[in-house]
Amino acid sequence: MRPTHDLPRSNADDRELEQQLGWAEDTLAVLRHAFTHKLSRHVNWHRASHPACVTAARYYKRGVMLSSKSPRLPAPHPQLSSVAQLRDLQTYFTDRFVVCDQQVAQLHMLNKSQLTTVVATEEHKSLATVAQILQRWRAQGVRQQWTIIGGGLTLDVAAFAAALVKAKIVLIPTTLLAMIDAAHGGKNGVNFPPWGKNQLGTYYWAEQVLICPAWLQTLPPIEIQAGAWEGIKHAMIAGDQELLQAWLQCSARAPTTWQLPLLQKTAEIKTAIVRRDPYEHGERKVLNLGHTLAHALEAVAQDNGTPLRHGHAVGIGILYALLLSRALGKIHRVPHCPAIHSSLAPHFSLTKALSHDLDATQLWAKLHHYLAQDKKRRGNKMWILLDAAEPLPRVNPKPRAVSELLMRRVWQQLNELLP
Repeated sequence: MRPTHDLPRSNADDRELEQQLGWAEDTLAVLRHAFTHKLSRHVNWHRASHPACVTAARYYKRGVMLSSKSPRLPAPHPQLSSVAQLRDLQTYFTDRFVVCDQQVAQLHMLNKSQLTTVVATEEHKSLATVAQILQRWRAQGVRQQWTIIGGGLTLDVAAFAAALVKAKIVLIPTTLLAMIDAAHGGKNGVNFPPWGKNQLGTYYWAEQVLICPAWLQTLPPIEIQAGAWEGIKHAMIAGDQELLQAWLQCSARAPTTWQLPLLQKTAEIKTAIVRRDPYEHGERKVLNLGHTLAHALEAVAQDNGTPLRHGHAVGIGILYALLLSRALGKIHRVPHCPAIHSSLAPHFSLTKALSHDLDATQLWAKLHHYLAQDKKRRGNKMWILLDAAEPLPRVNPKPRAVSELLMRRVWQQLNELLP
């Protein structure tokens, strides 16, 4: 980071947004400088005593260590609960600030006068949306108890807003992906163009997460299929063959009814890991399986104006991680490859989402740009891969460095399998 007297300065629009967010003046300029120069989140920032640097460091790629001494951070203790019917959730709408996915509010005819609604698209996963939430919160009397209702995108954005004002939150996920994964990690954040997805954020823990399968009745089958990929990931991490088969079936054909035990068992795989390693110092890194490539794919698709569902991107990322692990000799075969391919193939076209031939030089250059920005990257180590084990390969939590030549070669192998 530059010396204090030479800090980059925010423009007038930036300063207005900084004020709405409660951030120090010039924070946004410092953040842009940090991304432009690819500063690491794993090393101290020079002159970080300046307020703009301190604020930027707090949210840059979910936080930078400002000293060589690890701070004492709170351990998460969110309560995982479930209810069978939507009417059982009414108490979480009373005397609270409630943020809800706009489409969910419409589908379930919720009382909009009680709600602050969010448009759940990637272009709205932004600091501007966070500022709008905080503006409504202040207008409604700064209640410190929040209820956040929606899919992973809504939970991310609204929890980030809550973190900025230290509000207590209850999360009510409404998508399959959020119920089994996104609601349970304590991570939140927003995109920061042109540097990619989820580049600004923090860790902030809900007091309670409430699963209600009734929300899934209005979810389109393609959303169920996409969300099932996080279930597949959790089953692979747990080495649970029976659970893996259940989620592969869900990815191929959405169930007409949902059983709470399947949702709870899957969510508990993640919550147990998060409790043991909340701030991703070791074991928790296994949860990044498939996500390194997934985030790059989503960013390129977003640039093209053809968003790719997170679950589908994770499915492609998992298949890529399996192929990469085989190429490195870590595993000898790619388990369930036909099932993974057949589950992905009928539902979407990756070529359409990325608007390029998959092996085009231009496309790989774009993907590599976003891979280089990966917030979990430490040096060249960013890939979560698998080791040989039975009945399923074991996910190794230690990130692995892979040469660009091999990354591209395996990408070409992947292209031969994808629709």
